[in-house]
Amino acid sequence: MPSDKFYQTKEWVKLRNKVRTKWKRDGKPCSFCGKRIGKDERVIVDHTFNRKQHPHINPLDEALLTVQHHACHSRKTKWVDYSTKDEIGIDGLPK
Repeated sequence: MPSDKFYQTKEWVKLRNKVRTKWKRDGKPCSFCGKRIGKDERVIVDHTFNRKQHPHINPLDEALLTVQHHACHSRKTKWVDYSTKDEIGIDGLPK
């Protein structure tokens, strides 16, 4: 979400880097597929809870962050985006 200014804050960037480094150092698997994450593999640090759906949860709580392969995060995000949209009826209006 590059347009979300939260992801550009110094606090997030610092925490994201810390979590990513610890996750890889400890050999933890991808939180989505469960497969090993290679040392040089591209990964995403993800919130366990959607920030917009759970605004009361601290987005900088390290315990609520996971790491996923970049491709896994893309699949998860696509699934979440489509599964939360309103179904459209034959008249073109939400059901």
